[in-house]
Amino acid sequence: MGKVFWAGQKAGNLLYVRAAEADLPSQSGVEIWTDANSTARGLSCDTSTSTLVWSANGGTPGIYSGSYAGLPTFAGTLANIAGSEDAGAIGLTTTNGVVYYATDTLNDSIQSAPLAGGSATQIANVQTQAQGVALDLTGTSVTWGGWMSNTSIFSRLVTGSGATTTITTDATELAGIATLSDGRTIWGQGPYNGTVPSCSPNHAPAGTGCDLHISGGTTIDLPGTTTDVSSIWIVDSPTETTAPSITGTATPGQTFTCNDASWAADLPGSRLSRRPTAARSYQWYFNGADVGTDAPTYTAPSGQYGVVGCELQVGNAAGDTTSSRATMAIPTDPGAPTNVIASGGNASAAVSWTAPAFDGYSTITNYTVTASPGGRTCQSSGNSCTVFNLEVGTAYTFSVNATNAHGTGPGSAISGSVTTWATPGAPTGATATRSGSGKLTVSWTAPSSNGGSAVTGYTATATPGGKTCTSTGTSCSISGLTNGTNYTVTVTATNAVGTGSASSASKAAYPYASITVTWKLSARSLTATFRPVTGAKSYALSSTGATKKSGTCKTTGSGSKRRISCKLTLKKGTSTVTVKAKNTAKQVIAQATKTKTARRLSVIAHR
Repeated sequence: MGKVFWAGQKAGNLLYVRAAEADLPSQSGVEIWTDANSTARGLSCDTSTSTLVWSANGGTPGIYSGSYAGLPTFAGTLANIAGSEDAGAIGLTTTNGVVYYATDTLNDSIQSAPLAGGSATQIANVQTQAQGVALDLTGTSVTWGGWMSNTSIFSRLVTGSGATTTITTDATELAGIATLSDGRTIWGQGPYNGTVPSCSPNHAPAGTGCDLHISGGTTIDLPGTTTDVSSIWIVDSPTETTAPSITGTATPGQTFTCNDASWAADLPGSRLSRRPTAARSYQWYFNGADVGTDAPTYTAPSGQYGVVGCELQVGNAAGDTTSSRATMAIPTDPGAPTNVIASGGNASAAVSWTAPAFDGYSTITNYTVTASPGGRTCQSSGNSCTVFNLEVGTAYTFSVNATNAHGTGPGSAISGSVTTWATPGAPTGATATRSGSGKLTVSWTAPSSNGGSAVTGYTATATPGGKTCTSTGTSCSISGLTNGTNYTVTVTATNAVGTGSASSASKAAYPYASITVTWKLSARSLTATFRPVTGAKSYALSSTGATKKSGTCKTTGSGSKRRISCKLTLKKGTSTVTVKAKNTAKQVIAQATKTKTARRLSVIAHR
């Protein structure tokens, strides 16, 4: 809360100041102005002119003002406000050259008037002797305390015809009033507790004095103060809104300037000042060490890098201070990364590292990894990257450099050696043959290069449809194919790095079902008889070898006795005869083959 000024309503006791935070030990006030012929009443501060403003009765009554720069003592000047010398201004507050005050003799009202002099304007006719006066933090509402029988704190708008609101009640007369920066109200114990002065030596308990009260239940004891607390004003430390800054060229031996901070504007009627009024104090540091320079500029050592710091301390005339520090780096190159680890891959290597312990007083923005031999590189803002396009089977080592805003630092220690790999070459000699209904058997020759890593498996893929089979050897069977459809097959090899390129496609082959045929040879006339094949629309009989011609097929019987009968006359010698069943697309969906030898004109039955 800073400091509290208060005025005593007893002749010869005017304007006190003390540190009044609730957690500090209680202490007596220090008198900063006195007039043996005056009774001190209202007290405030005009933030726009840096003056204290107070009222007095007796001697020369009226409203006074004086610069607080002369603490602990200063003289006051009587303001030329019409009627104020007769108003008995018990409580008052000021902002932007306007004084707001409460009266106990002139219509018991709240008045406002220019501090420089002029006529007063009535804000509220309270019809009771008004005491302390304060504005809220926005300057739109006025707060005052009641006296005698009406011991409450009231507020209403400064302008307009708004209603009066009761903020709180208290058993003592509410004289000195102020608004704290957190919105709470502080007030002082007034001159009466109903019938007699509450703080006079004859009526207060010995050694207790008067108190300050804060809404919420806080009480600040003022031991030894036997005057009534007729008015209060709060003084806060300067409030910084933007920290100080340092400007200069970030190189060794240069001169740097500590630039002032920005300060919050004063709040009307709530505090003496939030802006600094006392001289600045500078404290410079280099790499955290105090260099003992109290000046707005500092010249860094030649040839040295590090962090320049400036601590700026300011205060107000009441002795409250605040300080904050700004820094600026003089960077150099970063140190070398450590713990470089590499692992080989597919014509590549993945490299990781640990950031250097020294960043050169500047954030590291990039790392560069360099391979040896060959000098291939990769870059990263993190702690890993992959170097590509390396020679397969070559042993490589790697080093890493860090870069910041100043430059690139030295290379790291060399990594361990790693050898790069590649995917296997393509298998050769892919061949597909029918191996059953809906099935083709594929065979191939292993690739000439395994990429530096043993082949762990092969995959054969049929086209169309993409059906596959896998094997660790050099053959496998693809199932689930459509009988009568021509397929080509390709094969790939896989190792620890990955899968290589595919082989050339095999010649087309098609799967088909088997037909159970009754074969009969009679006088070189061969007959093939079998049940109809599901899905077949036509049948054909052909021969190779000694006999190279086709036969004829016809359907006999009906129902369950329906049969297909194909005939062919063979020539002398051995012939291979095939019967085929075809679908509407003329694709072979089933077939049977038989080898027959015709020797003489006699009937030979074969099954």
